[in-house]
Amino acid sequence: MEPLPMMVQVFLVRLGREYERCKAAGNTRRLVEIEHILGAVARRHPEHWITPLVCRGQNVYRKAHGMEAVYPLD
Repeated sequence: MEPLPMMVQVFLVRLGREYERCKAAGNTRRLVEIEHILGAVARRHPEHWITPLVCRGQNVYRKAHGMEAVYPLD
């Protein structure tokens, strides 16, 4: 299995940031959509490839809003 293409890596980082944004806004409908997308990607690729990218996006959002980065994967 080959590594994720750069376009997919960028998409996962952005998805992680959007997940945190929706969680803060209380947008549960979009949260469920994001979880379905991540689930589909996780079925095709190893989780250890996906998790650091999504968490990096979550940290970007949290740091920009003065929150502690609870996912120390950067």
